Amino acid sequence: MTSRVFLGAAAALLLSASTALAHSDQIGSEPEAGSVVTEALATIALQFDEPVRVTRALLTGPDGTELDLSGPMDESDHWEVDAPELVTGDWLLDWRGLSADGHPVRGTVPFEIGY
Repeated sequence: MTSRVFLGAAAALLLSASTALAHSDQIGSEPEAGSVVTEALATIALQFDEPVRVTRALLTGPDGTELDLSGPMDESDHWEVDAPELVTGDWLLDWRGLSADGHPVRGTVPFEIGY
């Protein structure tokens, strides 16, 4: 019986520790990752499950051209900038930031311009 109580307590402790160590996650983007965009974009945006301060946003185009989209650095669960004019081809948005608990977070959003 004692070992069951110990195992239950250990499992609860591990579960709470993993929750405490969780960082912010990107839960959406505009354009969506893997999408093919067929109309001009008005904005490029990221959505998070908790506030993040995006500190760097780099958009790489089909010819390797890099556009720095780093913009508002407010801590928010939504980051958005005006979209530049983009040519047809594959694009990659690479972003970095700090989560509300101060830990670094990053992600990428690949998409294609197909108009």
